[in-house]
Amino acid sequence: VSEARCTSGKLSAHVPPQARGFKIQTPKGTVVDLGTDFGLDLNSPEAQVHVFKGEVELHPDGKAMQPLKEGEAMLLANTTQRLAANQDAFA
Repeated sequence: VSEARCTSGKLSAHVPPQARGFKIQTPKGTVVDLGTDFGLDLNSPEAQVHVFKGEVELHPDGKAMQPLKEGEAMLLANTTQRLAANQDAFA
C-alpha cells in the first residue's frame, strides 16, 4: 500500500481505482482513499477533508473511523464535525 505524509498546507488528490488504499498520514489522523478525488486542508488548527468524488475512510486520532462520501467533508478539531464539501476551496 502506498502512503504519504502531509503535516501542513493544502492539497487535492485524484487517486485512480488501481491505487485504492492510498493513505495520507496527517497530525490529526489518516485519510485512506478508496479511489476518489478529495482535498485536505491543514492550514488551520482544525484539519478538513473534502470528498469531491468517490469515498474515503477518515481515521481521526483517538476516534472511530468515519466514512466520507462524495459531497461530504469533515472538520477535525477536538471533536469531528461534518460539513458540505467545497471543491472551489481547492482550485
